[in-house]
Amino acid sequence: MPNATGIMANPLDMGTTISRHTTEAPVKVVLLNDGQNSTTHYLPASLLSAKSGFFRGCFRDEGSFIEAVNGEVILHDVDLECFTLFVQWIYTGHVWTAEAVEAFAKDDSDGQYYGSDIQSFAAELWLLGDRLIAEEFQNHCMDILRMASATERLSTFVLKEVQDAVYRTI
Repeated sequence: MPNATGIMANPLDMGTTISRHTTEAPVKVVLLNDGQNSTTHYLPASLLSAKSGFFRGCFRDEGSFIEAVNGEVILHDVDLECFTLFVQWIYTGHVWTAEAVEAFAKDDSDGQYYGSDIQSFAAELWLLGDRLIAEEFQNHCMDILRMASATERLSTFVLKEVQDAVYRTI
């Protein structure tokens, strides 16, 4: 169920079970920011691998990479909120519902239009998808961008950010 900002509740707290992924020992994914602060997630390697080429490469041919041997992946400079939404997406298939994006973008109770905030955040999520080689996730983020910009043009800043990222990956 989405909260007030349209973000789905953490699927791990909702008792979500993915049958073939719940029997394996989870791997440790550490987000290391600024060399000081870290956050740890414990997730099924097969689920991460099914949704991300980066994780698929980490855990391929058990024993080939240190990540597979140690059962731990360290990601540097990854935004915690973005990664949490990526985890939500791998479990549920959604970051935000279409209704939540529309409601959030059009909320003008304080006279503000929030579509550009959603666009900017969706672009950050898209960039994370690029880094994790998660094309399906990137497509979902583009859908969010499209929904958020339905009532207002895509902001120049967001467009440039996405365009620069696309050209860097070519």
